[in-house]
Amino acid sequence: MKSTNRTALLLSGHMSGITHHWSSLLFGLLVAMLLSTPAAAQTVTGTVSGIVTNTNGAAIPGASVTLTGEKKGDARTDTTNDSGRFSFAAVQPGAYTLKIEQKGFQTLEQKSVVLSANEKLALGELKLGPGQVAGMVTVTSVGPIVEKESSDLTARLTSDQISLISTKGRDITSLLRLIPGTSNDDDIEAVGEGFGTNLPNISGQRGRSTVTTIDGLNASEPSGSNKISMTTSQDAIAEVKVLRNNYAAEYGNNGGAMINIVSKGGGKDYRGTVYYFVRNESLNATPFFINKAALAKPLYRHKIPGFNFGGPLPLPRFGEGGPSLVRNKAFFFISMEKPHTITPTDPVTVTVPTALERLGDFSKSISSSGTTPVVIDPLTGAQFPGNLIPSFRINKSMQNLLNFYPLPNSPIATNPGRSVFQKSVDVPKHAYLIRFDFKPTNNDSFYWKAQWWTSDNEGLGTSGWPSGDANRWGISSHYLYKDNGWPGSLNWVHIINSSMVNEFNAGMRHDSEGFVPSTGVAEKLTRTAIGFTAPQIFPQNNPLNLVPVANGWSSVAGTPANINWLNRWGGVGNDYIRPSFADNLSVTHGNHSYKFGMYFERLLNSEAPGGNFSGTLSFSTSSSFTTALGSTGYAYANALLGNFNSYTEQSGRPFTNNELHLLQWYAQDEWKVNPRLTLNYGMRWAFRSPFF
Repeated sequence: MKSTNRTALLLSGHMSGITHHWSSLLFGLLVAMLLSTPAAAQTVTGTVSGIVTNTNGAAIPGASVTLTGEKKGDARTDTTNDSGRFSFAAVQPGAYTLKIEQKGFQTLEQKSVVLSANEKLALGELKLGPGQVAGMVTVTSVGPIVEKESSDLTARLTSDQISLISTKGRDITSLLRLIPGTSNDDDIEAVGEGFGTNLPNISGQRGRSTVTTIDGLNASEPSGSNKISMTTSQDAIAEVKVLRNNYAAEYGNNGGAMINIVSKGGGKDYRGTVYYFVRNESLNATPFFINKAALAKPLYRHKIPGFNFGGPLPLPRFGEGGPSLVRNKAFFFISMEKPHTITPTDPVTVTVPTALERLGDFSKSISSSGTTPVVIDPLTGAQFPGNLIPSFRINKSMQNLLNFYPLPNSPIATNPGRSVFQKSVDVPKHAYLIRFDFKPTNNDSFYWKAQWWTSDNEGLGTSGWPSGDANRWGISSHYLYKDNGWPGSLNWVHIINSSMVNEFNAGMRHDSEGFVPSTGVAEKLTRTAIGFTAPQIFPQNNPLNLVPVANGWSSVAGTPANINWLNRWGGVGNDYIRPSFADNLSVTHGNHSYKFGMYFERLLNSEAPGGNFSGTLSFSTSSSFTTALGSTGYAYANALLGNFNSYTEQSGRPFTNNELHLLQWYAQDEWKVNPRLTLNYGMRWAFRSPFF
């Protein structure tokens, strides 16, 4: 087994007579390796820091600093060091109130301190005026804070942007176009699309080089495409943070941008939303090509009902005194959305055998050259009299196969077999999410989240189906995609002491794709139902007992329809992230903010069995298929006689069953050398196994 090992050194800032303190950094790394469990989920927490000074700019050590969440009311405290500096590590994204107290100074309270995901929020100098502690200065609003201490190039979608900006498909990826350096992809037609939505190119990188997480769990399409396949209701998302470039050593796993999606959680007040979005064909004009083909206006209906609700989760109180229920320790949030989209597709024009051709009468047929074909009898080398094949020469199995086609519904003089088909794609979906936040002690906080997504695409050309009008005319199938975020994602933040905080993340995920025939379709294509009695070489590979694929009709006018399906029809593929977990240790020492961590992910990829399992008959009239070999010069006549150009069938059904392991660990430091210089540096090591 081969392996890949990579080491990266990240360094930003200006150095002049600076000692690197690598001994402290390596010591911290050893501590993290002892305390941490290998992990793979990315974290979404951030850091809030600042320096407390008096009005003359001198540092105030020993000041009490309290950070209180405005949504849940949870609080953390810290004390400024000799340099007047404080730092809160592993803080969940949200709005906070910061309160600073020290004897001999007025209390400073700053409201609406907003921390985004993965942000290192440096509040700068916070000045305390002389006075009594009882006196208070309250700051209710401040301007945007200029990032001066982090090298990360980031962008953010706020909760206001997510809730107030309309998008066509109500998919969060559409809003990513608001971010600088992002390619302008078309708006998403419907949330989740078929099995995920494409990621845009960010900062010139390919979409598939981007890593997406939801609450720390890998949300990208596991087989490696450029999609978010762990679809989440837009109304269940609190914010989206994008690390565009030059991010710290704690982030990695790929060479592109990192998109971190944060789900909503409950707060100290009960809040909820009920909504219903709708689109209907009665509000639209009939599409041009539908009118041109004289077809009825197709169904175009998008119904998106949903609701979410969250708030405190009362817990029983044990012991004497106080209320019987405690309301500030646990919180919940639930979201349910059930989109149902019916989206029209363009009409498909193909050629099918006429009623006369199915009986062996080719006197009125039109070939691809625009003339009546000359149907040759392979036994005599002469034309069949009147272009009529005698009934006793007709192969009943092949006649039954041709009878599977519907009769032409739009014949014209130049193509008597012309047919036009149109069917909207019907996609019922559902998205469920549930989250619990729990703070059992002042030093511990947990959240657990699980989510489920299902998208059932039914139509004439669902995901994986052979392309082209000749294959997408009338055989209906489901593409059933399920993403099961169970048993979910777990986050635990433990405050070891005032200068050490540990954060642990774990999660699992299972997604599947099923290629399911529509109700009754496969049954009509079985050898028994059609009356196809020709034997199969490897019948054990054909669990659906389907007739062979039939193609090679190029001598027929127009676009002849094939009898065809995808080679994974009837199968199910499964992907797993089982498990992923991560541990990050933050240590504040003097003017240094160290961080160490490890990251592990186990990915399993299993694709549904494929291959040419039912056999393929080609009735092509290519030059290599001569009259002596059985060609009549016209494909439908070849089929009716049972004379095929070629027949292929695989002896087995290839499938994919891969596994990959990813292990990474890192160490980094944010060194505030002086009020005007901050140095960010660190290293990240990675081991990635090949697929095995």
